Amino acid sequence: MVKKMAAAEASDKIIVFNGVERIREIESEYLKILSEYNKLVYKMGYYLKPKHVVYKKTSMGRVKYVYYGRYWWKLAYDGKRGKTSRVKWIYIGLTRPEGVPNPPENPLEGLKVRIAGCDVVLDREVYERFKDYFRGLKKAHINS
Repeated sequence: MVKKMAAAEASDKIIVFNGVERIREIESEYLKILSEYNKLVYKMGYYLKPKHVVYKKTSMGRVKYVYYGRYWWKLAYDGKRGKTSRVKWIYIGLTRPEGVPNPPENPLEGLKVRIAGCDVVLDREVYERFKDYFRGLKKAHINS
């Protein structure tokens, strides 16, 4: 009985209506700060992206998932095409490269959402961690 309840709780989801707009507001403020940081680390050959977007095909169509964190990229010169210099982006992982200063704290780090139009769907545990960001918005509990 306990195992069944734990499995059911693990699949609990929360849908936050119009949650995308709230995330965009927070993300917009952070991107201003991150832009200055990336200007600094770009000179060192690195770039920090604050989110990763994945699209999955399902029987109901294409679903968008967004993961917020610290995704590090190495920039490498890849020659020229005409008069334009080419840069190659090489993903190096989640760990800050050695010698690079600490980045500004990402207020959305660890947030994992499924985008459904203007709404977001989160695991209950993730929602509990970020619920202050969604204060005042309508939400609903769903089982998946």
